[in-house]
Amino acid sequence: MAQMLESERSFSSVLATTSSLTALLLSTGCFMWNAGDITVEAEALPTAMYSSGWQNCVGDAALRTRKLLVIAMMQAQVPVSIRAFGVITVSYESYVSIVKSSYSMFSVLY
Repeated sequence: MAQMLESERSFSSVLATTSSLTALLLSTGCFMWNAGDITVEAEALPTAMYSSGWQNCVGDAALRTRKLLVIAMMQAQVPVSIRAFGVITVSYESYVSIVKSSYSMFSVLY
């Protein structure tokens, strides 16, 4: 963006800067999208385990299976958040925040 401000505004320079910005946002979006999917699926895991039909277990291993499943459901209720460099949480919301802030910076500076 700083390069675009300091250079002349010809069509080729605007196109180059716009394509670079688009490529950067798309590549960041691919990582954030996958991390967001992991977070959403991790939130649905305890419900999926509870609905798996564990109460229908019979026999000697039924009690052990039920105990293991209760422990697994308790562990799965811990929220999953993937952090990049220990600074930013990688999720859908953070990607939208990045896009909004970069657009506002671009519109203010340009």
